[in-house]
Amino acid sequence: MALSKATVDSIRQLATSIVQQDTADLSSLLSESHIKRSIPEHLAQRTDEGMPVLIIGGETYELLRSALDRLSAERELEHLSEKEVDSSLWDLCCELFLQKDRYQRDTERVKKIDTFLNEIAKSHTPFEVAILLENLDLPSPIEILNVRMSTWTADDARAWALLPDEFTEGFIGHPVAVTAVEAGHPNKAIDRGKKTVDQALSLLRWSLMASIRVRLLDNHNMFRQGQMVSVREQDGRRSHQWGLNQQPLISPIDPTSRRRALDFLRPTEQLLARKDLRKDMKDRLLRAGHWVRAATFKSNYDEKVTDLFTALEALLTQKSDRRKGELITLRAMLLQGASIGGFTDTFPLLRLYQFRSSLVHGSELGLCSEAHYFYLQSEVSRLMTMYVEFLAAHPDIRSFKELAASIEKPEWLTFAEQWFGKFGKDSKDLKREIQSLQAARKNVA
Repeated sequence: MALSKATVDSIRQLATSIVQQDTADLSSLLSESHIKRSIPEHLAQRTDEGMPVLIIGGETYELLRSALDRLSAERELEHLSEKEVDSSLWDLCCELFLQKDRYQRDTERVKKIDTFLNEIAKSHTPFEVAILLENLDLPSPIEILNVRMSTWTADDARAWALLPDEFTEGFIGHPVAVTAVEAGHPNKAIDRGKKTVDQALSLLRWSLMASIRVRLLDNHNMFRQGQMVSVREQDGRRSHQWGLNQQPLISPIDPTSRRRALDFLRPTEQLLARKDLRKDMKDRLLRAGHWVRAATFKSNYDEKVTDLFTALEALLTQKSDRRKGELITLRAMLLQGASIGGFTDTFPLLRLYQFRSSLVHGSELGLCSEAHYFYLQSEVSRLMTMYVEFLAAHPDIRSFKELAASIEKPEWLTFAEQWFGKFGKDSKDLKREIQSLQAARKNVA
């Protein structure tokens, strides 16, 4: 097992807190952040009322969230989905709670945790990844960064595939990049392979431009990864991935879909037609829509997530705002609160925005996944809809300054400070922004 010390420590802290949890007053747990889920059948007997439940709240709940985040980020657990990691950790919590007398003893508890981590961790194994390339002519092979690029013959395709099939035939006569990686799951192997191949293509593109004195048009350097990928494990097993996110799927807009879309857009069109609403407020919505559309055409999740955050910046921030990630997180919560009197937790937006910052400032690559993109896509769509609905319900709001004043109410800012305060040091900059807004609102008053 090669899990980080921070992850192991977080699991041990969680386990200690669970066996010490007092069950005498459940009402106190339900009055704060908590999780309430059934105990798995292999750990408890079903009763007439169904499966018994376990409630984890307060500080133990925060430790559970932290442990889950750390486990999900561990490379040795990448063979598991986030749902599987969550389920495994919940099983551990239930077993510790049900046998808390036994696990009060430090030696028993440490032994149980070590067994748990050893059972779910898995060492990486070698993979080979073959990626179809586009817009590149390779009369002879090229090797860069342990990536071999060559035009595949029928013999190359047969040597790669254990059995001929339609998929591998699609590689014949086309340039293909092959690289070796280590991973815990074929999908992770593909992700790493794509990243390595992208780095090799970037170096090839740069070298072709820098090694000659003639300026090349971008059209000459538009080679990229294609939509077909095949991954081969050490024992010869293969799996394939077809990049549907890059392949247009054309379907007719049927009458029902047409009517639903136009009905949905009617409030937006009415908003954009308002003469008293400042142009900036209309442009914010249109700019956000532009970046949502731009994200659709990007070929990797880093770029898609970056574009979607640009959409949120257009919607919820101003040029003068310094900490845009914190203000997006805060105003997303405040807009929901002002609109519907409640909210979904927006703190994941801040964590994802930190990925975006690392990407745009050149610190890292390959940080974002499909799950990140779909989560953010849903949040952007929901907040754009709420933006339209809130302005429609408050025709007296004509500028962003008035919008901010309307949602940044003292009671909601106080609640936001308390809510985000439970995330500890990770939220200190966010709390600082809240306090700054509170001071500004007091000065205005």
